Amino acid sequence: FPVTIDPKGESLRLVLVIDITGLRQAYKAIKANELALKESERQMGTLMANLPGMAYRCLNDRNYTMLFVSKGCLDLTGYSDYALLNNEEVAFGNLIHPADRLNLYSTFQAKLKERTNFSTIYRIITKKGEIKWVWERAAGVYDSNGALMFLEGFIMDISDQKQTEKALINLIIVTGK
Repeated sequence: FPVTIDPKGESLRLVLVIDITGLRQAYKAIKANELALKESERQMGTLMANLPGMAYRCLNDRNYTMLFVSKGCLDLTGYSDYALLNNEEVAFGNLIHPADRLNLYSTFQAKLKERTNFSTIYRIITKKGEIKWVWERAAGVYDSNGALMFLEGFIMDISDQKQTEKALINLIIVTGK
């Protein structure tokens, strides 16, 4: 735009020049980060889909309210991931065998106070009413102030191992060896 600056009527053009080199570099970096994030999400999805059990994130409540469950929960529990998320159809805590619930919850609370990872074995009751032995490995996840946000872990079916163990014990009892 012409701008008059003196009484003689002379004018100058005001030109604004912006160096966008930095903006281009920032845009390229953002795009590279987006691609890396998509690849990371793809890898995580593939890994979760191929685990022989259920990965999860849940609240530290007696229902073990699930915030995330991998697709392996269907084979493990008979329930879809959607059925377990936020206790939509069933709370995971209700799948834990009644005889194991109190001990399991107490164990988790003690380990969370120690801020240590923990693993345990207990029973669940599937959608079809089948009892399965499971092994769980979990840890608390804490915010920057040290407050517990949720639990993350992995649960897998070890029923076959428990049956083998029982058969070996019976064999030892019968044979005396």
